[in-house]
Amino acid sequence: MLVRKHPPKNPDQEQTIYSNLYSKIERYRFQMKGVLFDRDIDLFRETLVEGKEYDITNPIIARIPEMFKRTEQVYQMTINAATQISETQSAVELPSYLIPLTKVGDYIGKNERIDIIGIAVHMHDKAIVRAKSSGIPYEVRKVEMLDTEMQVIQLSIWNTLVTTEAEQIAQIIDTLPILEISRVTATTYNGASFNTSFASTIKINPDSPTAQLLHDWKKSHVTAIQQIKNKFIGDTGESSQQLQPCVSVQQLSEQQSGTTTAWITGKIKDITNKNSLIYNACNVCNKRCEASTGLPFTCHAFSTPHSATSEPRCVVHIDFEDESGNIPVTLFGHLAEQILCITANEIAVLSIQEQRSFVDNHIADLQDKIFKIEMTTYMLGENTQQLRWKAKRIVEAQS
Repeated sequence: MLVRKHPPKNPDQEQTIYSNLYSKIERYRFQMKGVLFDRDIDLFRETLVEGKEYDITNPIIARIPEMFKRTEQVYQMTINAATQISETQSAVELPSYLIPLTKVGDYIGKNERIDIIGIAVHMHDKAIVRAKSSGIPYEVRKVEMLDTEMQVIQLSIWNTLVTTEAEQIAQIIDTLPILEISRVTATTYNGASFNTSFASTIKINPDSPTAQLLHDWKKSHVTAIQQIKNKFIGDTGESSQQLQPCVSVQQLSEQQSGTTTAWITGKIKDITNKNSLIYNACNVCNKRCEASTGLPFTCHAFSTPHSATSEPRCVVHIDFEDESGNIPVTLFGHLAEQILCITANEIAVLSIQEQRSFVDNHIADLQDKIFKIEMTTYMLGENTQQLRWKAKRIVEAQS
């Protein structure tokens, strides 16, 4: 039975995916790690599903090199195009291997690598930490997580995960994504927390029974979770979370891309996408999708696919102006709805002509108001390197 299926990793320019297989042979049980390389990952992506039992014929069985051994397992199997896999049982009770976040204290000092799952409520800015012995700088990004115990626990993300999965989490942190992280270690830093290791993987909104239970619990406790999130943001001293002094539009060219943010004050002079105020998006991660509104589908926006439903999401491109000049700014989701004073679902029932008429009438009201906008950058489109400013927060300022 397949117990765990980790997302692809690319440590040495060679994409790999690791899966731990839980098997029964007569009265004995043992675990074996399976590995897939390159094109074989896509070949078996839909075939191998966590919690299902398979007959696997013709894999390559080999001894695990000593430098890669992390457990008492001696052998691993490589699954390739010549391997035959057939499902033997559609529903198998999946043993739990995830450790509650609040049990972090039980694993401090044991040097064990464990797996955890939780709801991400806040992402810190990227930081640089130097090793005490060598002085080598390392990037780290911390994320605050909680589970049904409602106690916030910190996870430090290191190595290549900082520039890949951590960036993806930062983009959707307002949606309170569910994270499943493998092979983390417990530490006493900041009370009690977790660190990723070089072998860790992160699944974002995983499609598993445990994640679904946590997702259902989150929906019924979203108000309490949001209160914790808001309090945490209010207490942090990070620059991206405080109202910083505003810069002029003319000074924005000096701002760096990425996680750097800037505040500007001015007026909304126009909305430039009057005919396309909404698009279909995944209801879990908010990424654009091709599925029709209301239809279920499997979202592949991140390395870990997840079950989702297509729903309308609002987007507004504004022309923002102060005394020094003007600049295009994009507002997504609830920020776009905040400016339009209308929901994405309400826009979805309007024709294109009705959308244009609505925006034309609404702009007159906006032009008399002064707004403060906290902005960061995002990459426009999938195959372009053009950076655009997008709003993180927008508040109406005093005239």
